Amino acid sequence: MEHSLNEHLDLGNAHYIHNPLELYDNTWRWSHEKFLALPKNKLVIINCSSENWGLGNFIDSLYDELQQYIEKFTILSHNPKDHLRREHLLFYPYWYQDSIRRFLKQSITDVKTYKLSCLNGNPRPHRILNYFRLTDTNYPDTLISIHTEDRTITKTDDDWLIDSVSLNRWLQLAPQLKNRNGHCSQLPDNAAYLDTYINLVTETTVIDRLFITEKTWKPIASGQLFLILGNPGTIQFLREQGVDTFDDYIDHGYDLETDPATKLDLLYKSLDQLMISNLEDIYKRTKQRRLENASRFFAGTFDSQYYKVVKECINTLN
Repeated sequence: MEHSLNEHLDLGNAHYIHNPLELYDNTWRWSHEKFLALPKNKLVIINCSSENWGLGNFIDSLYDELQQYIEKFTILSHNPKDHLRREHLLFYPYWYQDSIRRFLKQSITDVKTYKLSCLNGNPRPHRILNYFRLTDTNYPDTLISIHTEDRTITKTDDDWLIDSVSLNRWLQLAPQLKNRNGHCSQLPDNAAYLDTYINLVTETTVIDRLFITEKTWKPIASGQLFLILGNPGTIQFLREQGVDTFDDYIDHGYDLETDPATKLDLLYKSLDQLMISNLEDIYKRTKQRRLENASRFFAGTFDSQYYKVVKECINTLN
């Protein structure tokens, strides 16, 4: 379960709204009465950083609405491209800051039992198609799971559409699978992270708006090699923050691809090459780099600017 922003930052006397949908009325539109009720003498902080609000122009709509009612407000976005795009709009790396507080440091060993782990979590379209790709490819020595408690496919209107053949395959397969929730907020002491060379991360969405969660930070904190099926530019953003993405061993050419099907093909082309490599040798060669990734993760190094800017903004306006 995620932490409140109060556990990340000293919000002082600010009026904090954890979920912007609190400002909706019962017809799923902005509520005039709820905006009128916002305090005029306090900084209002609305957290849009812990969920993906990529659909349409949600954040801009919220911003425009707020401007009509109050002067002192800050919207925290999940997308780095939103940072200071408008005066009161800041990017906040919520899940990185949350993961630092929640993850436990683990011993990192050189020799692993498994080559690849991929915990797909809730059955979103890209995860289902990725799960099929994994099981059809049938790599040796893998740990693979997908959450099947509810067979309903979780998606947003701008997410990857699943074709009817794959949908029918999923509906037939899901009842036969052992239910496993592949992700939890705390770094688990399990083989998927501690006894596996490569972790294939399946992020929340693959839409063209960045949203990086604890799923991405787990292999980094665990000192693993990793590939990420996520939003275009995820790997690029990690590099910009100083994360070693092991480009000399892993081809991340899939990262900037915006077409999900093409992205999946490119990712598996890279993964195919990695899976026939001598992973034990690669692990030994990258040991210090992987340890450095984990060390810098826990030191908070991979948020070199945003946390500080958000903190200063709150202190100034409060």
